[in-house]
Amino acid sequence: MIVFVISLLVAMAVWCVLKLSGNYQSVYHFKVEATTSLQGRSFKSQSEGSLAVKGSASGFYALRHKFWNRSNVLKFKISPTFFQPLEGREDAFYLLTSVLRDKISDNLSGTVSIEEIPQDTLVFIFTKISSKRVPVVLSKSFSFAQQYMAMGRTVILPDSIEIHGREELLKGIDSVVTEEVIKNGLKNDVQGAVNLVEIPGVTFQTNEVIYQQKVGRYFEKSMTVPLHAENVPSGERMFLVPSEVTVTYRQDYKDKKEYSAADIVLTVDYTQAQSSASSKGKVLIKDAPVAIYNIRIEPQFVDRVILTTKEGNGN
Repeated sequence: MIVFVISLLVAMAVWCVLKLSGNYQSVYHFKVEATTSLQGRSFKSQSEGSLAVKGSASGFYALRHKFWNRSNVLKFKISPTFFQPLEGREDAFYLLTSVLRDKISDNLSGTVSIEEIPQDTLVFIFTKISSKRVPVVLSKSFSFAQQYMAMGRTVILPDSIEIHGREELLKGIDSVVTEEVIKNGLKNDVQGAVNLVEIPGVTFQTNEVIYQQKVGRYFEKSMTVPLHAENVPSGERMFLVPSEVTVTYRQDYKDKKEYSAADIVLTVDYTQAQSSASSKGKVLIKDAPVAIYNIRIEPQFVDRVILTTKEGNGN
């Protein structure tokens, strides 16, 4: 008896597999989610009604389509030129399904063999919203192998994006931030894609950006560089003590060029020094080769002595 029951169950299972493996003609219904860039409107909308697609598919797909609704949403990026305002309905736009024929075929390739799309239009609601362009801030934690460092700044592509949402909400947003990128022991250039951190009620032009960081081996070098007084008014002289400082910088190991003190211009600005409560002025980097990094100055502040010349006294 037990053997008979087992045999019967096996036979039924085989029969089900055989039946479900066959192709069956039916009408499949899909919601269509459109992402576009209509000026001053939301980026994304789901069709009001379902899109009917007549075609054939396996019994397995037909069951999944009927009982797992999450698979019944087709998502497309569509040019705004294909959307036309629907007369008599605010914020409503219609789209000809003929525009989607190839996209739908590609999306359903291997599952549904399309025979016909009976509908000629789909309706979407794209609400009016405010927009603004804000910079993208990369949240990162990079550490480098010994004698290696970041060569230049981290590049973000794109470095700014448009965001859409209610005007009162956008007023409080000055930037968007990425998820944290953690890289340790870097020796080589690094790049990748990273998602943006979502903001409730705000839609982003794109949900991810590309980051690129050049990494190289470096050596360190120090030299003594003279200081220059800048923006000193006629009739006065500003003496700096000390008159030269020590500059330490890092240079790409592959860069064999020799730099001298003449390649680095350091100044103390008379106006900035005058506004200081102390008698010291801060040493500023006015010019330096782009191929040197992590410039450190010692000391960073110097004493200043301001004298009035005879010409300034009118003698």
